[in-house]
Amino acid sequence: GCDSGFGYLFATKFHSLGYIVVACVLEEDGVGANALKAYSSERLKVLKLDLNLEADISSCHQEVEKIVRSLDTELWALINNGAVTNYIASVELMPIEVYRRYIEANILGTLNLTRRCLPLLKKSKGRIINISSLTASMHLPNMSGYSACKSALNTISDCLRQELYDDGVKVCVIQPSGFVTG
Repeated sequence: GCDSGFGYLFATKFHSLGYIVVACVLEEDGVGANALKAYSSERLKVLKLDLNLEADISSCHQEVEKIVRSLDTELWALINNGAVTNYIASVELMPIEVYRRYIEANILGTLNLTRRCLPLLKKSKGRIINISSLTASMHLPNMSGYSACKSALNTISDCLRQELYDDGVKVCVIQPSGFVTG
């Protein structure tokens, strides 16, 4: 997610360094999306991506493939930064539907997009950078859904790192502490 926070900073920093950046945003006409679009750069593409929606994931992947082909480049990195964390409550009070949304976006949506990008990343011997959280290992009250998802992301990253080693694809996890987003 490049609407705000780390994702927005990643997109603008890598663009300033001369990289081609595909910045995915949840809100196509949101403040962050419009700020990124204001760069009016051929090297900065802004795409809508809701990790809960299969159609968005498919469309995003197709657009990335198209960009890679049309610019005769390769996909050098996938930074998985999108996450849902908009509901904080105890296990007793958090609706099960919120857990489902968290799992769908924070684990399955991220995994779906990553799997689709693997052929491009294998070709470039690129890298997958998964943005996790300290809550993956420092479990806090009222954060069970988010913590569980970030723990799962860390485990998936560890497995992927080993599975993709022979393909030359690097997998790393960044676990930032508290950061103001959105």
